[in-house]
Amino acid sequence: MLASPVEKGIGMAASSEREGDLGAREVQVDADEAWVSERAEHVEEILAAADERDERAAVRDEAADVREQAASLAASLRDPQYVASLKARRAAANDRSQSKSDRFEGALDRSKLSNRPSVPEFRG
Repeated sequence: MLASPVEKGIGMAASSEREGDLGAREVQVDADEAWVSERAEHVEEILAAADERDERAAVRDEAADVREQAASLAASLRDPQYVASLKARRAAANDRSQSKSDRFEGALDRSKLSNRPSVPEFRG
């Protein structure tokens, strides 16, 4: 059975509406993909900053260990310049304090990953 011109007009309107819906969905998918891409870049930046802080903390910890060992050795040998070894121990303690700060800030950087910005709405 052939469709009447009126029925054809209704069918054409429905088809145009579906095409419009598909166009809107494509635009939304493109926007969602762009958001995911931006989010991935942001995550990479956060992780890179946290890794850099951890590396600085490791270097400071190593320097603190060397200073503390040298100070302990000097004290164990009954160094008459005990003041110098005390200064070295203070410097080592300062390095450790700074490395703790770097590790804490690195952990804060990583915690930003769990504080997600608003997720784009799904319109389907």
